[in-house]
Amino acid sequence: MDTRNFFKRAKSTWLILLFFYFTGKSQTLTHYFSYTPKCIEAQSYISLLKLDKAKEILNSEKIKYPGNVTIDYLQNYIDFYTLISTQDAAELKRLKPQYDSRIGRLKKCNVSNPHTLYAQAEIHLQWAFSHILQNEFATAAMQFRSAYKALEENMVLHPNFELNKKDMGMLKAILGTIPDNFKWVLNIVGMKGDFKEGMQMLENSLLQKDWPQEHLLDKQSGQYYYILLQLNLGDKTTCWEFCEKYTRDYKTNLLSAYLRGFTAIKTGRSHEAIQAIAARPQTDDYIQFPIMDYLHGVALLNSLNPNAAIHFKKYVTFSKGQNLIKDAYKRLYWLNLIEDNIQQSLIYKKMALSNGAMVSDEDKHAYKECSSPILQNNILLKLRLLSDGGYYVQANELLNKFSLTNFASLEQKEEFLYRSARIHHLSGNIPRAIEFYGKIVNITQVQNAYYPAMSSLQLGVIYEQLAQPQLAVSYYQKVLGFKNYDYRNSVSQKAKAGLSRLKQ
Repeated sequence: MDTRNFFKRAKSTWLILLFFYFTGKSQTLTHYFSYTPKCIEAQSYISLLKLDKAKEILNSEKIKYPGNVTIDYLQNYIDFYTLISTQDAAELKRLKPQYDSRIGRLKKCNVSNPHTLYAQAEIHLQWAFSHILQNEFATAAMQFRSAYKALEENMVLHPNFELNKKDMGMLKAILGTIPDNFKWVLNIVGMKGDFKEGMQMLENSLLQKDWPQEHLLDKQSGQYYYILLQLNLGDKTTCWEFCEKYTRDYKTNLLSAYLRGFTAIKTGRSHEAIQAIAARPQTDDYIQFPIMDYLHGVALLNSLNPNAAIHFKKYVTFSKGQNLIKDAYKRLYWLNLIEDNIQQSLIYKKMALSNGAMVSDEDKHAYKECSSPILQNNILLKLRLLSDGGYYVQANELLNKFSLTNFASLEQKEEFLYRSARIHHLSGNIPRAIEFYGKIVNITQVQNAYYPAMSSLQLGVIYEQLAQPQLAVSYYQKVLGFKNYDYRNSVSQKAKAGLSRLKQ
């Protein structure tokens, strides 16, 4: 045996092994999570929705630090806010490869850094919400599942990492009220939801006094989640108080203007919505946000202001997406109807059928309504808009001029009772609200199950607030018995949230 050749071959083998060892070691370290000063600067622009400036900073930073996945994480925020502002299905499809790439890069990072799994979860959540905007619930459900699994692992590895609680709280709250047709997702991975526990986790996370500078967007997203959950499944007064406090910078922060305007509309404060949306920043360094025109139109229409038409027309003209196009045309139909422009109202009614897509519940409902040859009743429409907008004095004045005898069809009578109940409820006349809601729930011949379902829900809310939990539970459970009506998923989710709060 040639000893010299043996050692030469052995030396070569060890050199090769060492090369691959250190190369492999180096490769595991080429992807890492680090908030550089420029990443922190980019966050401040993203939080304001000055996305072009943020893109410029992050693109430059990626050239310098190609392995820093913090850049990927922040770039996903840019895509998320872009998708919220455009609500464009084509844009969602175009950006999808970026989602896959970012998750792949994050998976190459060492999980000893708690940001690694947390960032994966947050990206999954952002894409889940983006898919929900397009009614792609099955895809969203699987992304919620991925987020849940990443957070579950991170909570084991890093139990004291506060950001885990923010996202896990939000997930638990959502999963605690998930519609029945998506319960299969929970069963796949053993996910458990609890609305009350989840909201408490999220609140505790947001109550931190000292948020590190690098967690600006994480704090902002937590506030966003809290507002949406309270708005849709919790208490609207609590929601508005929280939103009002954290969006006072709406004149310089476009995201704050959006959240403030949206929340004000959904909580019956159209006057505040008009103020916030009109005062929003609109210079070229902010992103285009066509949905703001839609919201402006809704808020003005709720006050029966004909200037709403300007903003709906801007929205249907400049929106890149298809969401809410049908609903915008429906509202133009409504506006002309209450102005007694019957011929023009019929034109917009037809346009609602031929434009936009039936993705959102609002658009599906608009198509259904505009497909009917029967025109909306002018008085009922005004009562609805004024009460939705929070104009209760005007709504009561109009309500007092009419009675059931003024309406011909059974469905119109049902709606008049419901509008009466809502106006009394929102005006603070609880005994009269209970009386009218009760009449609707006890109607034996029902034309539209939406009214008794919603009346049962509102009675549950009233009795919960009156500290009569048994009555509240009975009405929340009654909601779940109604089938096949508009917005059923949303209404039943609210009832389930009520039962969760009462621990039933």
